Amino acid sequence: MKTLRFKTNIESTQSVANISNFIDNMHGVKNWEIDLRSPDKVLTIRGQVNRPSMIVKKVHKAGFQLTPMN
Repeated sequence: MKTLRFKTNIESTQSVANISNFIDNMHGVKNWEIDLRSPDKVLTIRGQVNRPSMIVKKVHKAGFQLTPMN
């Protein structure tokens, strides 16, 4: 199982709710969470995601930015 981490501009629980359908319906995603207390608002996704760029595109469509973290 892979773990992917992204910096985001997601600021609130309402914003988390807005992107949940985008992420929940992605093939290979087992679970995910956003740490709203972190200065980088880190999104962590676990699963067998073969194309992390698709996550970025889907969340961008919802109006948010993601930057992959190393």
